[in-house]
Amino acid sequence: MKFLQSGDYHLGRSFFSMPPHLAKIRREELWQALEGQVKICLENQIDYLFITGDLFDKEKPSLKNLNRFLDLVQDLPHVLVLRGNHDYQLSLPPRDNLYVFQGTESFDFPQDRLRVHGQSWQGPQAPKLEDLTDLEVLEGGVNICLLHGDFKKKDLEDQTFLQAMNYLALGHIHKPGKLGDRAYYAGSPEPFDSSDLGERGYILGDLPQGDIQFIPANARSYHRIEIEDKLDLAQDLLDKLSLNHKDFYQVILKGPVDSNLRTDLMEDYLSQQGYQVQLENRGLDLGRIQAYQERGDVFTDLLKQVLEGVENKDLDPLYLQELLSIYGESLEE
Repeated sequence: MKFLQSGDYHLGRSFFSMPPHLAKIRREELWQALEGQVKICLENQIDYLFITGDLFDKEKPSLKNLNRFLDLVQDLPHVLVLRGNHDYQLSLPPRDNLYVFQGTESFDFPQDRLRVHGQSWQGPQAPKLEDLTDLEVLEGGVNICLLHGDFKKKDLEDQTFLQAMNYLALGHIHKPGKLGDRAYYAGSPEPFDSSDLGERGYILGDLPQGDIQFIPANARSYHRIEIEDKLDLAQDLLDKLSLNHKDFYQVILKGPVDSNLRTDLMEDYLSQQGYQVQLENRGLDLGRIQAYQERGDVFTDLLKQVLEGVENKDLDPLYLQELLSIYGESLEE
């Protein structure tokens, strides 16, 4: 039997940190990710879509979003949905092809000698894995378990019931990954913020053959870039980096910076050019350093030693920034 595993779509997410026009685009791109997965299922005769929690971003999604989801998956043979920590009050009307885990329970599919177990969130507290022992393993068939949580490999190995599973489909962690030889996080289909680095997508599986494959499919990516060279203008950044208009960038300035550098104006300029760039200034304020060096007090010798350590890369520039901040505050007292 073939399946597509996904989850953590967070449909309806607000994206408060983005400009309103871009937030609206990102919300639609989450739907497009789901639409793309449905298309993959239909074109490749995949019978099972496993959604491992947080289909929606809110506890009670709007009726409009609920109906849009139902219309989208109506032609799929089997759609199994866990409720996660974001949508633990999710309620979907009965459909012949829709299976929503209300708590800890199992669904049988005799035509494939398959039993799918699952454990939905029923409140703000995570369900207990120990409760899975109330379920019964399908002897001689394929057993799959859907879970939503921040699990470690040992958490799963300690549960006898889970050791009898052919496959564990995990949700909640947005980064795709593997725990042991049978447990997989598909991750979120799209990145949500600057902490979501790397590829995003979904998992295609075929059991009992054991063919499991992660498929990258994200429309946009987040990148974190550290710049240690001196920058004066936003154009310097464009000249230095090959930026993609559709992606998001967190750029950390760690090299020398001019005291008059305005990162907010640089961000505005980059935004006008169609780039989504967040600048974080951790650089060395040359004007401030020069002013302190000219004072010629006891701090000057310490400053010289720290500067040498930073230049030799023996010390993190953040250490120097903290030292400059402390000294500056002492001068104001």
